[in-house]
Amino acid sequence: MSELLEELKRRNVVRVGAAYAVVTWLVLQVVDTIAPLMGMPEWVPGFVLLMLGVGFPLALLFSWAYEITPEGLKKTEEVDTSASVTVDTGRKIDRIIIAGLAVLVVFLIGERALGGGDARAPGARLAAEDASIAVLPFVNMSSDQEQEFFSDGISEELLNVLAQVPDLRVAARTSSFQFKGDSRDVTDIARQLNVRHVLEGSVRKSGQTVRITAQLIDASDGFHLWSETYDRSLENVFAVQDEISSAIAAALRAEMGLDAVEIVREVPTAVPEAHEAYLRGRHLVVQRTRASIEAAVEEFQRAVDLDPDYAVAHAELSLAWHLLERDQYGDLDRAEVLARAEPGAFTAITLDEGLAEAQAARGFLEWQRRNFAQALAAFSAALEINPNYAEVHTWRSNLLTDDLGRYREAHEGLALAAALDPLAIPANANMARDLFEQDRVDEAEVVLRKLEPLAPSFPTHIRAEHISRTGRVADGARLQLDALLMDPTSVRIRSFVGFDMIALGLLADAENTLPDRDMFIVQAGTDRAREVSWAEEWVERLPGTPGPRGNLGLAYAGAGELARARPLLEEAWELAGGNVSRFGLFSPFHAMSLTAARRAAGADTREVVEAMEEHNRRLDEVGMNGGGAVGDRAAALWLSGERDAAIELLAQSIEKGGMLFPNRADWSEVYAHPGYEAVQQRFLEHQARERDDFLASVCTDNPWSEVWTPLPSTCQGR
Repeated sequence: MSELLEELKRRNVVRVGAAYAVVTWLVLQVVDTIAPLMGMPEWVPGFVLLMLGVGFPLALLFSWAYEITPEGLKKTEEVDTSASVTVDTGRKIDRIIIAGLAVLVVFLIGERALGGGDARAPGARLAAEDASIAVLPFVNMSSDQEQEFFSDGISEELLNVLAQVPDLRVAARTSSFQFKGDSRDVTDIARQLNVRHVLEGSVRKSGQTVRITAQLIDASDGFHLWSETYDRSLENVFAVQDEISSAIAAALRAEMGLDAVEIVREVPTAVPEAHEAYLRGRHLVVQRTRASIEAAVEEFQRAVDLDPDYAVAHAELSLAWHLLERDQYGDLDRAEVLARAEPGAFTAITLDEGLAEAQAARGFLEWQRRNFAQALAAFSAALEINPNYAEVHTWRSNLLTDDLGRYREAHEGLALAAALDPLAIPANANMARDLFEQDRVDEAEVVLRKLEPLAPSFPTHIRAEHISRTGRVADGARLQLDALLMDPTSVRIRSFVGFDMIALGLLADAENTLPDRDMFIVQAGTDRAREVSWAEEWVERLPGTPGPRGNLGLAYAGAGELARARPLLEEAWELAGGNVSRFGLFSPFHAMSLTAARRAAGADTREVVEAMEEHNRRLDEVGMNGGGAVGDRAAALWLSGERDAAIELLAQSIEKGGMLFPNRADWSEVYAHPGYEAVQQRFLEHQARERDDFLASVCTDNPWSEVWTPLPSTCQGR
């Protein structure tokens, strides 16, 4: 036996066996990594292992029977022992073994020391920021590129199902899909999305069959935690999605120590063609152009026509209609949008009250109707169903800050929306606005720089808005026109150009610029009869909607018709629940007018004054300090009787971009204060300087003539 062992060693059989084992391990690691990426069948790694196993005894037999000599390959029995080079060959094999073992050691050390799986006990609960995942858009491997919507849809459906896992933060679609077609390293993508784990894969659709390959990666070290390939019939695509998401959830539970949960999802439609139309609609609507949204509406409509019980398609149809309003991406007015969006929202909620999208659609509809309590309840219900619904976090925050005055809650909600959807334009844009309002300019700029590669016009637009609100209206207007040059179709940017014209005192240019009549134009002017006429038209166009009725009350008060104004203002006060907010049903403007109307009727005004003081306390709580916020504080002081202090604050608000509204009958006492005339003169002088500065830029050589020009009468004599 000892002689046999010695002969095995001499012929390098032992070394060949060891080298073969090391090389086999390396080959299997490579195959395990690239097989899912290349869409190989799931049996490939096992087949490779089988072939390598069959080759092992053959390699041993070969090393026993043959020897590599300087003259070439010879049978061992034909080589003279004294001339054998097996010692040199053995040294070469030793080097191969050492090199392979070195790779193995590096792999094992890297897995443990660089954040790999065995560094923590299985099932150990990770920190909250590590219990996170992004679902990247699956690669369309089909020969038909028009099937792109299907691969995107698979990714989105998986994302929606994973969002149901408790304590798992799922990056929103908007941000994840920014990396569609991006070849950068998955670690860099995860860093930008602020997640620990990434799910990626591919979809190959052929006829009525589909192959879906998915792999789960720990982005901290790049290692694969799980991968699988599914070959299924399209008739059962929802079952495949559930199967994949359940497997991923199980892998994440094992990795993160998440609570076990059974993911239960009802099949949304039994009509495959309806589902494909829905997926095409989702693919189109997120592109956020007028043409793509209009096409998405057609696809969602096709989906509900094919299956009238398809709840999520009804919800998405309703939400898509809102995007076609004039201040969004389309040209529909509010009344048209509400009429078209309502059926989908209420059908969706009737079909499935437990669907997050249905609650979101109902919330958005009620929000646009200015039914804020109902909107807030629906948005909260949507987030109870799907806590990772980033868009709803953004909408709810906008409702809280603009319409309900709950500024701290709103800021917290925006921060959460930005964390869930770190590359989403709306969440980050609103976050930047909040930071600017709080004089946290450097932090706001960090947020805007993140958006610049995605939508260059948006950061420019928001900077312009901020600059105008600091009193530098000419600079703000010029920068706003720069933004309009970047995106000439943006109704929102054009509207803010119009608002700058109002601030500059160019009311005719504002009316010519704004895409729709805006009450701000007549409020800033002196024609109160015209304000009343416009307000009455809005009430006729949107009967039963509380916002226009409250604005009509403001118009009556400004025109001196306090008796007609009071019932409408009292109605707004009641609907707002006795709450003052900056842009809601009952603003500081409404508070000033209602107080004047009550005093004229000999009624008590204390509760309105207290509501204004509470409004200012909430502003102070989050450090809002822009011109509008300072003006709100001035109004509260005025109503509480501290009139000299109010006039001083009013002067400060002018320096921060605040405005004065002349010729309002309900403000007659303000105009009569001894200090007001000096404040008004300062405002008019500042406005004239800014106006002259701006007109010097546009009346002779207008660099923005492609998108905006002043009226001929504006530049006459310049």
